[in-house]
Amino acid sequence: MENYKLICSGRKIRKGGGVELYIKADRNYKVSKDLSIYNEDIMESLFIEIINEKNKNIIIGVIYRAPDSDLKRFLERITEITEK
Repeated sequence: MENYKLICSGRKIRKGGGVELYIKADRNYKVSKDLSIYNEDIMESLFIEIINEKNKNIIIGVIYRAPDSDLKRFLERITEITEK
């Protein structure tokens, strides 16, 4: 997409999958590695922190849970993320 940057977190073991998001090209951001989880058996996520010089920074992300994954383990991971 024009004027947007694609940020990806692809699968490392199997083909396909992964998560990605777009951010306006002029935005200053950093990937939040402590929130981004890559585990093909449970979930895949990607979070970024948008640097905002005049206000608080904003954290946004994308999460994918495969339909056949363990719901209990997924909810445990989501709880870990939201507590951070």
